[in-house]
Amino acid sequence: MTFVPMAAFGAVNQYASTVAVDKTSVEADGTGYVKMTIYINDVVGTTRVPASNQVVYVSSSRGTTDSFTDRAGIALTAAADPNVFVTPLSDVSGMIEVRVKSSVAGTSNIAVGTIVPSAAGAADSLFSYLDGDTNATATNVRLIDSKTITFTKAPTTSIAMKTLPNKLTYKYGESLDVTGGTITVTAGTTSEVALTADMISGYKSTKVGEQTLTVTYDGKTTTFTVNVEELGWAKSITMFIGATAYVQDDQAQVTDVAPFIQDGRTVFPVRP
Repeated sequence: MTFVPMAAFGAVNQYASTVAVDKTSVEADGTGYVKMTIYINDVVGTTRVPASNQVVYVSSSRGTTDSFTDRAGIALTAAADPNVFVTPLSDVSGMIEVRVKSSVAGTSNIAVGTIVPSAAGAADSLFSYLDGDTNATATNVRLIDSKTITFTKAPTTSIAMKTLPNKLTYKYGESLDVTGGTITVTAGTTSEVALTADMISGYKSTKVGEQTLTVTYDGKTTTFTVNVEELGWAKSITMFIGATAYVQDDQAQVTDVAPFIQDGRTVFPVRP
């Protein structure tokens, strides 16, 4: 088939058009992108000719999780289906450049078609096709091609405390509670992550005073402080032989073992 330059042509032939990508994976940092080069052609007789001043449509299987821009970085305009976007006009060689990027790791199928969708969820929508709608066939959307792109997790560059845990003061021997605590994670973009106990190191429930605890997430660290109070001693305890109920500083309490007398000696439970 002969390729003949032409200033403009009024039709787009999906079968004569092509889509290429400069790579199949990129970091999901919201900045890096995959360049898609779309060549819009038509066929006259047996001759393939470029179609200039034409638009086509692009969509991602993950919807607006991924974003499309032109070569200048300007966001593409959504069509009637908000998950389908209109490309720039093709140049005199029939070429259109589109860039796709994301801040969310995962795999996307990116489709390019020639039909403007009539509505969201319609059978002529590229997104419906990508979403598995059996009515939205490749023929209905005039599919040119689709490409699989993997957005890899961007490396974590730093973390910082965002919200301190609700509990920062502990009684002697009390277990750590990080409820309410969050950190800011920077990995291309920033996100908020809730603290979990397995992120924390350095806590000793029997070490009195201020303690600096270390938070570790994805190889990065930050810190916060807690305080463990001294063990308080009871001023008075009244216990009764054979009874688990007792009185400590005028407050009723219960122990799991009752005092008893053995071989003339009084035995009673002791707890640290």
